[in-house]
Amino acid sequence: MKENRELVLLYQYQKIRRRQANVSEKLAGLFNEPALELLSNRLTILDDKMASCTEAISHLRKKIKKLEGDRTDLNYHRKQSEGELYGGKITSPKELTQLERKIAEYRQAEGKVEEEVLQAMYSLEEQEKELNNLKSEHTKHKRELQTQKKGLKEEKEALEDEAETLEKEEKRLAALLPPVLKTRFDRLNDSMKGIVVAPVKDNACGACHLLLSPGIMEKVRKGGTSPPACENCGRLLIMVEE
Repeated sequence: MKENRELVLLYQYQKIRRRQANVSEKLAGLFNEPALELLSNRLTILDDKMASCTEAISHLRKKIKKLEGDRTDLNYHRKQSEGELYGGKITSPKELTQLERKIAEYRQAEGKVEEEVLQAMYSLEEQEKELNNLKSEHTKHKRELQTQKKGLKEEKEALEDEAETLEKEEKRLAALLPPVLKTRFDRLNDSMKGIVVAPVKDNACGACHLLLSPGIMEKVRKGGTSPPACENCGRLLIMVEE
């Protein structure tokens, strides 16, 4: 019975080691979630779009300011010319014709500038709408990313607490194990992918599921100075209540 108890102890130790490996794997991949990367990339794209939009808005505002200045100058010169035309000082038909042509050119230029101002103001309005939409989308994704990171941080803390508890239990069990069993487990652990001790289920190995021979089954039931091993995969066999 002593040997059986030791094997049960080794089986418990193995379960702790496997849980430790599982926790370590979760911790390693915790912040490499595809959803996090997708959100981070989306935020980067939105940052670039907002920067381009802001630059376009700045350019349009400068353009509108310049156009409005041009329109003011044209309006001033047209009114000056109209003052000369209607002031009664010019009597030469040729000069009158030239002045009328000049006023018409000013009006035409004003009209063109006015169209450009309206078009630029329309473009500015569209860019400002786009920027507001981008900001809203950015805020939404940023909040979502922060929420996911907060959740992952809480999960990380829980996993770290679990890892600490498992480490204490692993050390406790390791101290109770016979050195020969502990050495055998450490030697076979990697090659057997963390399953050195396999429970017997329905007269079969719980690891490779091979049906065990009557002789092996008898050894498993009786126990002995040396734990029986599966004839197929070589794992130590144990009868346990799962």
